[in-house]
Amino acid sequence: MVWIDSEKNYYRKKVLPLAQTNEAVRLAICAVSAQHAARDFTPSTVYEKDRDHVLSMIMRGVDDMTAHPQLTVTADTAEWMLSSMMVLSSYELAHTGGADAADFHRKAARALVNTLSTLDFPKSSLFGFLQNQLSMYDIFACTTILDATDVQDAIRPVEYGDDRSFSAYLLILHDATLISRGDSAQDSTRDWRSEFVQARGETLMEVGSSGVCSSADRGDFIRLVDAYHNAALLYTARCLGHQYGPEETVGLFDLFRLLTGMENLHEWIHNLAWPIFIAGTECYGDGDRQLILRDLYQSLSDVTGFKHHGDVLTFLETFWSSGDSDWRMLAKQWESLGRRILAV
Repeated sequence: MVWIDSEKNYYRKKVLPLAQTNEAVRLAICAVSAQHAARDFTPSTVYEKDRDHVLSMIMRGVDDMTAHPQLTVTADTAEWMLSSMMVLSSYELAHTGGADAADFHRKAARALVNTLSTLDFPKSSLFGFLQNQLSMYDIFACTTILDATDVQDAIRPVEYGDDRSFSAYLLILHDATLISRGDSAQDSTRDWRSEFVQARGETLMEVGSSGVCSSADRGDFIRLVDAYHNAALLYTARCLGHQYGPEETVGLFDLFRLLTGMENLHEWIHNLAWPIFIAGTECYGDGDRQLILRDLYQSLSDVTGFKHHGDVLTFLETFWSSGDSDWRMLAKQWESLGRRILAV
């Protein structure tokens, strides 16, 4: 999902019109729409038939590219395939236990983008937008993956048009993930806090100059950016083994203040899943904050209809009742059992 819904939202501006001319995108959107209209999100053969048909169309397209690399890939082909994959990821998250299926679509979309990067085809603004949406999804998904071989191939953000609002933040965050998984060497002199502060400033400046954020939404948007900022600092300190000190204590206090201080929480909470998760990983032994987290996860599920948020809360509750204050230990156990945590 985009952070701010406006006339520049390419899901509205480009993807929905694409559904009028492309069957795969149309069926993917129909599956998600019918699923959300039902609101009970119970598996349905009607929804699943549409999903399976889209998957078969995508697989045929990928097979054609693999079998005939000499064929010219058009921008239209790249757009409908990636659009369909991104929509199907949302479809899977509506089900309890859907993180594994959503993860399959994430990896498939990643493979598609990596394959297309080796081919010569005209990159459109829509494809750039979708690649950045995938990058955001992929990089945040990697924060709960402990397998170094999975995180190293995450899709990086690209510049398209004048949109660079979140790229610096994502790249720094993924650097921390790579280092913590042992895939990159750690530089003890690197000033992570200063880098995140600079990225925060760039995000606020880019969005402020773009005009997509109304004056009524500006306060909550700044809180959103600050929530991600504080969550990233806490995540980095935890994963890189930095000593927990006064700055982290203040950062956690500020994160809870921001999450509970949104003026219109229901309008923004769908974009707060990752900061809420990080807040949960840092309130081990704090019953009062755990109650706040339970309420936030209930709101997440109510607003988005995504049942996988309940799965993430189950992970956190298991972690809170465990004997280890480092959430990564439990995440590693779950991962070894094939249980995915998707805090997006």
